[in-house]
Amino acid sequence: MPEIILTNITKRWGNFYAVDNLNLTIADNSFVTLLGPSGCGKTTTLRMIAGLESPTSGKITIDGETVFDSEAGINVPPNKRKVGFLFQNYALWPNMTVYDNIAFGLKNIKEEMPSVNFAVKKLDDLMEVLKKAPALKTIFEESLNKEGEVDAKKATLKIIDKFKVSSYTAKSILGFKLYHVESFEENVEKKLAELSAHKDAEIQKISQKGITLNEKYEEIKDGKVILKKRRLHKEEVDLRVYDVAKIVKIGMFMDRYPNELSGGQQQRVAIARTLAPEPKVLFMDEPLSNLDAKLRLEMRSELQRLHVDTNSTFIYVTHDQLEAMTLATKICLLDNGILQQYEEPLTVYEKPNNIFVADFVGNPAINFVDAVGKEVDGKFQIKIWDKYDVTFTPNEKVNYDKWLKEAEAKALAEKHEYAIEKINKDMPFNYVVSKVESTELVSEDATKHKADFILGIRPEFIEINKDGQFEGEIYSSMPTGMETTVKIKVGKYLVTGVVFGNINYHIDEKVRFNINTDSINIFSASNQRLVTTGSLK
Repeated sequence: MPEIILTNITKRWGNFYAVDNLNLTIADNSFVTLLGPSGCGKTTTLRMIAGLESPTSGKITIDGETVFDSEAGINVPPNKRKVGFLFQNYALWPNMTVYDNIAFGLKNIKEEMPSVNFAVKKLDDLMEVLKKAPALKTIFEESLNKEGEVDAKKATLKIIDKFKVSSYTAKSILGFKLYHVESFEENVEKKLAELSAHKDAEIQKISQKGITLNEKYEEIKDGKVILKKRRLHKEEVDLRVYDVAKIVKIGMFMDRYPNELSGGQQQRVAIARTLAPEPKVLFMDEPLSNLDAKLRLEMRSELQRLHVDTNSTFIYVTHDQLEAMTLATKICLLDNGILQQYEEPLTVYEKPNNIFVADFVGNPAINFVDAVGKEVDGKFQIKIWDKYDVTFTPNEKVNYDKWLKEAEAKALAEKHEYAIEKINKDMPFNYVVSKVESTELVSEDATKHKADFILGIRPEFIEINKDGQFEGEIYSSMPTGMETTVKIKVGKYLVTGVVFGNINYHIDEKVRFNINTDSINIFSASNQRLVTTGSLK
């Protein structure tokens, strides 16, 4: 599978920058989710890699081949990039069976490929099945219906699955009607002798033309494999259709039409159709958004398994952070066309680069707590919730003055000149500090000083304990059985916590709580970037 490299990719319409100077490397066999709010540039990025959209500037490389380069004038069309696309709309042909829907793209392939002798191949496939007579006999016995007759559809699927042959070969085996005779083994031997003689005749026929066959049944003349521009043979199409149908578990639905399938089954057909041409990369644009919650959960599991089974590179667009967290090997989080973070899901969750990332990832959402104070000998002496003087101890000692200078230098280095002034300018993220009376947004022109900090505390770190260091009262309690989400009133502020287990609290009940973790995030309010992680006392 290929490595995909995006270098300084920009896409703009007029002076609106949909994707802004994006640099990204997608490794072989990875499952990357493009995550972010609506309009952040996820789908545009996906379409540019696939070739459905042309970048304004930059360079895209897939598997070592440059497929787009604005300076060199290279723009390889989508059908030459060998990528598969799975849309939110399944786009299945309603007048075609499941089999024909999956085979549709394969039948349209026409390119130079080795000339294969399918007559000899099929004869060998038939003989290989018959040589395993006991297994074949077991299939016939397992496929009997109430009348004692072999169910042809059931037996065909079993033969395909067991012997890895095409449906044409499986149906030929059934056509021999071996299961109707008393001397099964004896008649199998007769049929094998007949097929072997037929094969010898075919081999003799092509040898007269100076042609031999290799182990893949490719025709060789003068020591070279014969190449010709052709369409895929029906055997090749059939083998591939049943192969991908098995992967997504829809082999039993081949003769049905889309309107006879459930939403999840239709989704599987769409996935199989995309996998059938064996694309280098599989792109998915919110493919589960049309499914109900239960089916979405099931299909997430199937997609994760599919990624492993196919050993492919997946690029998946979603605005659902839970989907991104559960599926991805890496999350690419975008906002306003700019890359915010590109790391493994748990790293994004535990060490978000900035306040936007911390807020976007996690459900229930992270608690933001305004803090004022200063760094003293590597620790931060700060006041939170207007009344608690606390010490924030970093996991690794940090020199805040030095960190601020380095952060400023990094921001200057990342800043680049725009060819045309950007109308969708990058503004500070308006984070929410939850309060009892109202939810206030940080003003865009609010002045933040060196002494201003923002703590990010995940709800699961709030531990209700009668000996806790902080006190408050229950504002709301929402049990689900497995866990209870509580909001605790601390003065005029609200803090969200998650208590695991079957437990409930009374409204206005007095409680004490601790924040037991060394994974609290502390951000600089002046630039909204993560300073470090640590613990509170």
